[in-house]
Amino acid sequence: EFFKSIQSIDFLRLRASYGRTGNSRIGTYTAVGLYDLSDRENGYQAGGQYANINPNVPPNPNLGWEVNKKFNIGIDVDFLGRFSLTTDFFHDNIEDMIVSREIIAESGYSSARINGASMFNQGLELSLNAEWFKNSKWKWRTSVNFTRIRNKVTSLTGLESAFSTASVARAQRVGQPTSALWGINFVGIDPATGRELFEVNGEVFDAVTIRNDFDETIWSPIGDTQPDLFGGINNTLTYGNISLQVIMSYEVGGDFFVQRSLIDNYNDLVFRNPPVEVFYDAWRSPGDVAILPVITTFNPIVNNSSKYVYDNSHLKLKSVTIKYHIPLEEHKLPLNSLDVSLNGSNLYYWFREQTPEGRNGIAELRNQYPEMRAFTLRVSAAF
Repeated sequence: EFFKSIQSIDFLRLRASYGRTGNSRIGTYTAVGLYDLSDRENGYQAGGQYANINPNVPPNPNLGWEVNKKFNIGIDVDFLGRFSLTTDFFHDNIEDMIVSREIIAESGYSSARINGASMFNQGLELSLNAEWFKNSKWKWRTSVNFTRIRNKVTSLTGLESAFSTASVARAQRVGQPTSALWGINFVGIDPATGRELFEVNGEVFDAVTIRNDFDETIWSPIGDTQPDLFGGINNTLTYGNISLQVIMSYEVGGDFFVQRSLIDNYNDLVFRNPPVEVFYDAWRSPGDVAILPVITTFNPIVNNSSKYVYDNSHLKLKSVTIKYHIPLEEHKLPLNSLDVSLNGSNLYYWFREQTPEGRNGIAELRNQYPEMRAFTLRVSAAF
């Protein structure tokens, strides 16, 4: 009864849910141990009998399902006769995650799968549909959505430092997101020697020192591939039998880790042919203010470096479609409907981090090969 006086809201619904789901990505019989069977011995058939039976996967009778405790609350509301809003907040608490951990060599195995990690995901999703105007000739409808997701590792079992490493800036540490990029902060090229310089605990070291005297324990977060928010925009404008649809997507705040080989893969000059721009950007003589280190055989390269982290914030023009619905009542054709449309996809990117003049930036380095731009002409008929 109290809602009858609120004329601006046409529909309102509150939703909430909670549940527990399992993930059985254990593999067939993994918990009881697996063996490799071979019917060949020294390259010859072994008379139909198995010549070798080798342990492959160690048994772990305690291996169980992952558990995902999922909570969601949402609101659906239609208002002012032309707007529709849907919003959801979710929190997923994931426990007993299945991970691989190194075990002692005396066991005969190098690693075992255990329930050894926990984390949570939480975020906000919002979708807004707007019908700006609608009459006998014109129609304009817009759909906008955005999503914000955050996660954090809450426990890691079987790691002394509670820190798992990876070779391409990926690592996991308790209290940090799984999307974090880990490595060492790059501070530039030494004008005197042409070597890369890095900052560790407030001190600056060159690449040779980093490679010889430090390991992954000095890594710190150098970026995060999870954007602050992302989503899409869909606009449809109709005039009579002609419609124009424009679809865009966007990402704000996410980082991208570029493959090292696309920037400075010339540490081995014997087997590689560097691109010509390398010779313009690389250090050559004392006093040079260079972008890339000195060109020399077996030049020490530090893979996990902020040098390879770029801002991936962008706006993408994904698709533009122009469609004409041919009015059959004006043409004596044996058809129920006839439409002609022209579509262009992957048309353009606008990146917040601009490409330096004369060099490659995130726009060029984001894909190893250029993303295909396509144009399609379509005729649709129904009989």
